[in-house]
Amino acid sequence: MMSLDFEYRCLVLSKNLIEQTNWKISNEFTKISINQNDLDIINLFYEFLIMLTTPNIKYDDKLIDKTIKILIQQIQINIENYPISSIYISKDPIENTYNKFINLVSLFYNKNRDVKFYADKLNISPKYLSNICKRASGKSASIIINQYVIKSIKHSLIYTNKSIKEIALELNFENISFFGKYTKRVLGLSPKIYRLNNQILNIDTSETSI
Repeated sequence: MMSLDFEYRCLVLSKNLIEQTNWKISNEFTKISINQNDLDIINLFYEFLIMLTTPNIKYDDKLIDKTIKILIQQIQINIENYPISSIYISKDPIENTYNKFINLVSLFYNKNRDVKFYADKLNISPKYLSNICKRASGKSASIIINQYVIKSIKHSLIYTNKSIKEIALELNFENISFFGKYTKRVLGLSPKIYRLNNQILNIDTSETSI
């Protein structure tokens, strides 16, 4: 059943436009879970595009074309930066369970990092879930969950102005201290130092390109 507050937006593209934007087509239907900031950026370009194509209002076709391409590029950046979870149904029960697990992780990694949480939702034991993950991907369930969390931490520290406390709360860490220890363990640096190092790297890269 679809919830009453469900919303969706559809972008239909011609083959010619897809070729112009170098869109990487996948044979599988996939989904990604992105943070609110990235979603806001996509919505901003989408709303602007709607405004440009409003009937009885004439805008430069080049501006419309450019806006469409920027919107597509932004969507593609998110596809490349966030883990993709496959929706297709496999005949292999192990692969099906693994795909369901990946879908659950993409939805709940920012709320729960406990393997048991996902195992309970799949009605299997944590040990069996980890065995399935190892057979399907070569990685344990806990490693896969942490990969989602780590990617989100990196993105928030590098590309947003959120405070360390905000990031910790968004990812459901008990406190800043625990978040700091977790980040140092997986990234080798504290959140503050990791952010500072990458900001310096980005500035250096920008100056070099100029």
